Amino acid sequence: MENLEAELFAKVRDVIPGRFMMANVVSRRLEQLIRGAEPKFDPKEIKGMSKLEIALKEIAEGRITVLAKKEDGEEAAEAAE
Repeated sequence: MENLEAELFAKVRDVIPGRFMMANVVSRRLEQLIRGAEPKFDPKEIKGMSKLEIALKEIAEGRITVLAKKEDGEEAAEAAE
């Protein structure tokens, strides 16, 4: 893992302390980016970054709203654009 990814993961853990919810949110946002969603940054800010790094940066900096809900006693998380 690159230093940038490790640093971004640490920042995301501060925003979303639960590892399962964090994995869910990151994976959902990553999927959105892979499917063509626009990043929440100016292209100059993210030049050369992977989609994973972009997703982590968006979450760490609060540019993605995390919606948490309980359904049938289970927690779910979604990265809302």
